[in-house]
Amino acid sequence: AQVHFPHTRSAGDEAWLQRTSGPGGLMSYWYAFAGDPNEAPEPTAPMVDFTASPTAGIEQLWVGFDNDTVTSGATTWAWDFNNDGTVDSTERNPSWVYPTAGTYTVSLTATNALGTDSMTRSNYITVTAPQPTTYVPVSPTRLLDTRNGNGLSGRFNANMPRTFQVSGRGGVPVGATAVTGNLTVTNQSNPGFVYLGPSPIKYPPTSALNFPLGDSRANGVTLALGPGGTLSATFAPTGSTDLVFDVTGYFVPNTTGSTYFPLEPSRVLDTRDGTGLADPFSANTPRTFAVGGVAGVPANAVAVAANLTVTQQSMAGYLYLGPTATANPASSTLNFPVGDNRANNVILALGGGGTLSATYVASGGTAHLILDVTGYFVAGTSGARFVPLTPSRLLDTRFGNGLSGVFTEYSPRTFQVVGRGGVPASAVGVTGNLTVTMQTKNGAMYVGPNANANPPTSTLNFPIGDSRANGVTVALGAGGTLSPTYMTTWGTGTTHLVFDVTGYFKP
Repeated sequence: AQVHFPHTRSAGDEAWLQRTSGPGGLMSYWYAFAGDPNEAPEPTAPMVDFTASPTAGIEQLWVGFDNDTVTSGATTWAWDFNNDGTVDSTERNPSWVYPTAGTYTVSLTATNALGTDSMTRSNYITVTAPQPTTYVPVSPTRLLDTRNGNGLSGRFNANMPRTFQVSGRGGVPVGATAVTGNLTVTNQSNPGFVYLGPSPIKYPPTSALNFPLGDSRANGVTLALGPGGTLSATFAPTGSTDLVFDVTGYFVPNTTGSTYFPLEPSRVLDTRDGTGLADPFSANTPRTFAVGGVAGVPANAVAVAANLTVTQQSMAGYLYLGPTATANPASSTLNFPVGDNRANNVILALGGGGTLSATYVASGGTAHLILDVTGYFVAGTSGARFVPLTPSRLLDTRFGNGLSGVFTEYSPRTFQVVGRGGVPASAVGVTGNLTVTMQTKNGAMYVGPNANANPPTSTLNFPIGDSRANGVTVALGAGGTLSPTYMTTWGTGTTHLVFDVTGYFKP
């Protein structure tokens, strides 16, 4: 039955009482108000629900939890992320890192002055252990270019993660668990950063590439693939951008590929002083130089890890580096304006005879090139195998993570890597992303296995006022450490450093 009765809560209001018959003849009642649409609703006890993203991935899985759109009326929150009966967070929308493999049940209890409500999602988060892999290099191939609908169509909008297919394309087989490649941002409407990783994350805790407005910029990456052989990218914090991704190789969880041998960083090319090649590169003219048999890289190496730097370029443009010489490359390794020394990390197949070939692509002009090798790959299982990880932050001097306080010029400092972020004591090298920020002077950063106040190579070059990142593939020092050095020729300077690990090599 429905009963209409007068109600005097406010002028003009009416109310209805609804009676319904329930199981066993029990009666229940509800009422609804009609009247002033601007009047605040009556307060109620919380109604709880929540979502998480991602809900599956490999160890060190970062998961963000969200109850904003599905929980109403709460003033306090108590989260249990692993069903152990303890409160792990009291934040409204927290995040949590799952370091070890397993299936996890998550609970949320929310309260306010009128009551409490709870929800449990059983077996909600699934974390798997990554498997050791071997490496197979491929010729650089473009798998994503949002400018022309390759991989994804349309621009990335801020804090809206998107996923694109990697395995089954560009020579990457189904079953590959990680890839090497080059990420490029272009046509960005605002300065910011891009996250790239195995899982779609709306508000990512790590970054792959930092950039100002109006600067097409690239960064080499080594990353785990997500379920189904995908990568996911997020642009932040505001605006929109186009993204480009070129794959250069893949890792498979078997012994059919090659394994890694770390090296102390060593220079194999510097056209300024005739190392490797003499004289600068001329635009659109490929040149080839030896890598196998040089600086500790053996003649039977099939691929190398290295750092490519451009300097003294007379025209803006980009560089291609790969196993074969080409005057019109279909992919790029490093993008740059005039007057900016710029570096990028690479893992690349070697060409016939253990060579690499580079092309300076521009409308004219010349540029000097530098290449520092940090390791090599040989077919078979005699070297170290790669284990991918969910990206994890191991150093952020702004907040005392890893080290506290700024770096000063030519004063190396050492931070711990093994035993953190999923990197075990058996690791001999790592892949990751090094970012410089809040620097007070132009300069360069070196990162390597040993502390060196005057290093002969560099990892990252930068001007003032530009948060800049570069990927690294680098040997670990004794005790599982890395040691960076800030170098500047422009007087006393300081800088903050950030390092995110993406995987490790172990015998």
